Amino acid sequence: MAKKNNRIRVLIVEDHPLFREGLRNTLLTRPGIELVGEAANGEEAVRMTKELKPDVVLVDISMPRMDGLTVMKRLTRAAPKVKTIALTAHDSKEYIHETVRSGARGYLLKDISGDELTRAIEAVYCGEVYCSKPVAKFLVDFRMEKEGVRAGKRRDGLSRREREVLALIAEGYTNKEIADQLCVSMRTAETHRGHIMQKLGIHSAAALTRFAISQGIVTAGLARASGEE
Repeated sequence: MAKKNNRIRVLIVEDHPLFREGLRNTLLTRPGIELVGEAANGEEAVRMTKELKPDVVLVDISMPRMDGLTVMKRLTRAAPKVKTIALTAHDSKEYIHETVRSGARGYLLKDISGDELTRAIEAVYCGEVYCSKPVAKFLVDFRMEKEGVRAGKRRDGLSRREREVLALIAEGYTNKEIADQLCVSMRTAETHRGHIMQKLGIHSAAALTRFAISQGIVTAGLARASGEE
């Protein structure tokens, strides 16, 4: 949510005038957001962040003079209270890895809607992490591999595939979307969901989400499952 008495102060960092204009027009219609400035390159971004003290900075990764990754690393050191969100057309693993390491609190693909952009700004301002769904899926897979989940089953009795499905359920994916992400049939996705509920003794998406968060399978910032019991 926005500040109680003031709006969330946002700085746009984007070198393409047309896309920058689109961001501007979107943010100007949002009552909880105040657009404090626009930078066309990385050098301007660092200077304007120091001068304007925004709450959230939207940063295009690919820019002249100073790329967005360098900008976010510098802002993390120089203005640690400022939250940065990467805006990009790239969804490659290399870009995602580097962006996370740069200190970004959000990773948005440029095909998102204005509503999702607003949700991301509000979430990041409140201390959460927000990523576009394809990026969130990659981060979940990466985290699971890093923790050694691919070795097989863990104490909860779930297989690696079932934990992948659980993570996607917690992120709000439907059975069809889970099937598409994992390249399986919808019936298979439904079967995995049923096995997970049976093994855990949990029978609602909301409760599965809470379990996934408690086990570190997803973070609260990534979890967006239905609140229905």
